[in-house]
Amino acid sequence: MTVAVEGDIAASRYGIDASSYSEKSNHEMTKEEIDALDAEFVLDYEGTSEDEDGNTIHHASYTYEDVNGNVYYYETLNGEFDRGYATIRNDKDAVNAVNVAKNVIVNSEDYAYGIDHYQDNRLGTDSITVGGDVSVTASGKEWATGIRSETYNGETAIDIHGEVKVESENGGVTGISSYVNDGTKTIQIDGGVNVKGKPVNEDVENVDEDGTTHTYHETEEIQAIRASVDGANGKLTIAVMDDVTAEAVSDPELATAIQIYNSSYKEGAIGELDMLVTGNVESTGTGLYIDSEDMMWEYLEGTAEIKEEELYRTNTYIDEETQEKKESKLYYNSKEDYFYNDKGKMWRQERAESGHTDVKILGDVHGDDKGIVLDNTENTNVLVDGTVSGENSAILVKESALTDTLTLTVWEIVPDQDGNYIETQTGTDENGNEITEENKELLQKVQYIIRINPTQTDMISTEGTSDQDGYQVAREGETVTLKLSIPSGYTLKGVYGDVPMDVRLLQDANGEYYLVVPRGGGVLLSLDLEAMKQTATASATFYPNGGSVNGYDKKFTRSAEKNHSLRLPVPDEREGYQFAGWYESEISPEASEWKEPAEDAVLQMGDENAMIRKNNTIFVAIWKSAE
Repeated sequence: MTVAVEGDIAASRYGIDASSYSEKSNHEMTKEEIDALDAEFVLDYEGTSEDEDGNTIHHASYTYEDVNGNVYYYETLNGEFDRGYATIRNDKDAVNAVNVAKNVIVNSEDYAYGIDHYQDNRLGTDSITVGGDVSVTASGKEWATGIRSETYNGETAIDIHGEVKVESENGGVTGISSYVNDGTKTIQIDGGVNVKGKPVNEDVENVDEDGTTHTYHETEEIQAIRASVDGANGKLTIAVMDDVTAEAVSDPELATAIQIYNSSYKEGAIGELDMLVTGNVESTGTGLYIDSEDMMWEYLEGTAEIKEEELYRTNTYIDEETQEKKESKLYYNSKEDYFYNDKGKMWRQERAESGHTDVKILGDVHGDDKGIVLDNTENTNVLVDGTVSGENSAILVKESALTDTLTLTVWEIVPDQDGNYIETQTGTDENGNEITEENKELLQKVQYIIRINPTQTDMISTEGTSDQDGYQVAREGETVTLKLSIPSGYTLKGVYGDVPMDVRLLQDANGEYYLVVPRGGGVLLSLDLEAMKQTATASATFYPNGGSVNGYDKKFTRSAEKNHSLRLPVPDEREGYQFAGWYESEISPEASEWKEPAEDAVLQMGDENAMIRKNNTIFVAIWKSAE
C-alpha cells in the first residue's frame, strides 16, 4: 500500500499514524505439548503469594521464542505445571509506503505525534518519507513526540528531508523515540533534531482499592533522541545531518540530547546500533548517555542463608511510595557463584554475547550538567571530532562502564568546574546525590584526535599516531613526530600544537619537531610560514660589436634588480680601435636597421654604473679608430 500527499500534513494530534502487523493465533498447550518442543525455556518471572489459608504459593513463568518468532509460554505453581499457551505468527509479504511532499505539522492541546509508526511483520517493509520538516507544538501538559517508531520485525526506513522540531511550554517532549527488537531500521534526518519542553518531575498521588492514598515521585526526562535496541538481533541506524539540542524549561538537568540503550540480556541477542551526528550535541542537562547492557540473569530456586561476610554492596534509595530513605543489600556467594538480596532471593549473572554500539559525532558535545555519561559499554565505540564539556562532569562513567571493549576517541576534553576530565560515580550520599572521583585509569585510555590545519595537510605528516576510523590518534603522554614539507617561496617561523598557537613545538636532536600529547587533547598542528621577499629582476644583453669582453666576442647577458644599477664591464683592448663606451640602444647591432650612434650621443662608460630600468636592455660597445 502506498499513500502520497503532495503538500503539507496539518493535524491536531497525529500527523502520520502508520502500523504494520502480522497475523497471530493463540492457543493453549498441554504439558506434553510443551515437553515435545524439546526447547530451552528461559525463566521470565518468579514470585510468591499466599492462598486463603495463608500458605505460600511459588509462581514462575517460562518463555521460549523460536527462529520464526513463535512464542511459547508456561506457568508453574509450587513447581508443578499449571498452564501453557503459544502465539503463532502468520507473516505475509507486505510493502507499505507513506510519502509527504512537504511538511508534517501538528499543533495540539493534548498529546501529539508528528509520526507514530509500529511494525511487527517479519516479511514486511515500511517506509515513511517527508520532503520538509516534522514540527510538533503542544500547549497542554501531555507528552509531545516528533517521531515514535517501534520495529519488532521486518524493515523500516524513515527519511526526513528537513528538521525535527518539538516544543511544549507545559509538557514533556521527545524528538525521536526509536525502538528495535528485531529487524532493521534506518532513520535519516537531513536537518537537525531540536526539542524544548517541561520534564515530568512531581509527586503523584495514587488511591488503591481500599482507599489508601500513596504518594510517589515521577520523573521523566526531555530527550531529543532516544534510541534503543532491546535484546534481539535488531539493527538500528540513525543519521542526523545537523545539530541535536534538548532544552528543559524547568529542572534543566532533566534534559538529554541523545540517550542510547543497546541491551543484550539473552543468549544469541546481538543488537547493532549506529549513530551519526554531523553537527553539535547540546543539552541543558546531559549531552550524550550510553547504556550497552550485556548481562543475563538466571534465577535460582530456593532461599539463600544471609551471611554478612558475603555482603557485596549496600545501596541507598528513596522509596517511591513513602519517600523515606531506605537501604537494600546485595550479597555474593563466591564459592557457588551466585548473588542474593536481603530477602534471600538468588540469581546468577552471566555475560551475554554483546551487541555493538557505534556513535560518531562530528561536532561538539556539551551538557550544562554532564557532557557524556557512560553506563555498561561492552563493544562500544564513541568518537567525538570536537570538544566534550560539562559543568559538573565532562565525562561521567559508571563502574560497570570500565570495560576493555570501550573505545573512547575525542579531539578535546574540557575539564569540569572541579578540574576533572573523567569521573567515576562510586555511590550516592545520604541525600541521594552522586559521589564521584577522578578516573585516571580511563583517562589514560582516551584516544585524542591529532588535527592538522586543513590548509596545511600537504605540508605536515605525523609519526607515532595510530588510525581510528580514519583519524590519526594518540594517547596522553605519547610522542608524535612531525614530518614537514615547506613550499618553495616560504620560510618556517615556527610550529605550533594548539588552536591559539600558544604552544610552540620543540625540535629533537635530529632537528625534527615533536609533540607530547597533553592531557585533554586539543591538538591542532599548524605551521607559521613567512613568504620570502620577492625582488623583480631585469636582464641586460651586451654586444661587444667587433671587440671582446674577457675574451668573449659574442653577445652575453647579465641580470640585476630592476631599477638598480649594474656595473658595466670593460672590454678587452682591440687593435686599431679605442673603446668609446657603451651605448644603450633600442635595437641590437644585428638588426638590419642598426646605425652607429652620433658622436654626441650619450654613452655609458666602462668604469661607470648603468641603471637597469626594464627587462632586456641592450648595450652596444662603441669603438673609435685609434688613428
